[in-house]
Amino acid sequence: MKKIIMASLVAVLMIPSLAFASDNSTSSNTLLTDVNIQEVKKTEDNEIKVIEKKSNIVEVEQRTLDTSNAININTKKEMEEKLVNPLKTNRMQSEDSQISSYSLSPDLVYTDLITEEGQVNAYEYTVTSPGKLTVYLETIASTSVDYNLHVFKLNESTNELEEQVSSTYGPGVHEQISKIVEVGTYYILVQSVQGFDAVNPYAFIIKHSATYSENEPNDNIWQANSYTNTLYTRDTIDNGFDTDWSYLNITSSKELIVNMRSLSSNYQIDFFDTNLNYLLTLNPNVNYSINFPAGQYLIRITPLSTDTLNQEYVFSVQEPVTSTANATITSITSDGGVQGKVDYGYGRYWRIKSNITVNGQLKNANGTLAKNAPVTVAVVRTINNTVHSNTGYTDGSGNFSISINNIGPAAGNYSFYNISSTHYYDIIPLLVFSGNNEVNSSESILYHFAYSMYN
Repeated sequence: MKKIIMASLVAVLMIPSLAFASDNSTSSNTLLTDVNIQEVKKTEDNEIKVIEKKSNIVEVEQRTLDTSNAININTKKEMEEKLVNPLKTNRMQSEDSQISSYSLSPDLVYTDLITEEGQVNAYEYTVTSPGKLTVYLETIASTSVDYNLHVFKLNESTNELEEQVSSTYGPGVHEQISKIVEVGTYYILVQSVQGFDAVNPYAFIIKHSATYSENEPNDNIWQANSYTNTLYTRDTIDNGFDTDWSYLNITSSKELIVNMRSLSSNYQIDFFDTNLNYLLTLNPNVNYSINFPAGQYLIRITPLSTDTLNQEYVFSVQEPVTSTANATITSITSDGGVQGKVDYGYGRYWRIKSNITVNGQLKNANGTLAKNAPVTVAVVRTINNTVHSNTGYTDGSGNFSISINNIGPAAGNYSFYNISSTHYYDIIPLLVFSGNNEVNSSESILYHFAYSMYN
């Protein structure tokens, strides 16, 4: 039985490295090898960081594994034979592979060596509760050494190992995989597909996340979530090695607004073409206006510190909102018991007092939803022509909810007589902006209530 399992493993690993996912693939003449998207207009005063290219994919320095206290598996196999299970006691020699297996635990850094081309090192990992499995492999810094990373699962019905996911970037590039897992036995495999380094070890770590976003798994380019022309996503970082990839196909050259909103600023946002040539890095919590040529782009969001864990962020690449956009006001709530629409003889408008919340939806002129777009709502109080405003962002459906507090009292320049009392109020403007552009609004007038007197 052990020979059957190992033989099936070797057969699978002899298949060439995975191609780019079929729905993301492009012919060679459409790859953006010469694209320069660094013609960037910053809508806020913030730095655009262009990293010196170290390899095509550009590793994130903050993610370097600390190997000072790593478990050296070569040493461990000599000292802890009592931990060996049936797979560990068997080393299968094939003409191009030597497979060994060792038990692993999460959150520990391991190192190991590959001493011949084609060698496969296999490590057993037992999942005791469902969740997301992340494996990060820090490979050898050499353009002539290429190690791939695989995850297999033991099918207890057939006693066969079934491949779950792979990471096959290329020489000198760190590998990473993620998988939503159930309880069971899994095998982490490091495979030499080109060259080896018998002196310098590779290092890796396993993370298990009990909670994760609905967008997972998306930790490498083969798992990237796909979008066309625009992108909007709400996501989280579920562990310190989580990386969120997106694939964006832009069908025609256009200006797009790139924005990531989060409580933390400790993220790195990298753009690549589909050859994994590095293009540029942007900062979170800044609106960027970028002229994108038509083509396909890969976008990587990486955490730089633990304060990002399980904190939701919103990332979008959207068409700019212009003055021809339309804001539909769906409701305005107010304090003072005056909320709702009334008709004081000048039309039916929302009535407010001092603290209000304006709810609505923003659409572009062509009717598309304006997602993750900045929205500023302003009112102008009659007394001293004081402007009161606040800014928020639309959600994935273009909806916004903006609160403005402490507008203050109305002058009461207008009056409305009814049977029992007279209401005094002002007529004030309601303005809606997106960025620097005032947009069309379904509501442009408010009744600002001052006071009432019994007749």
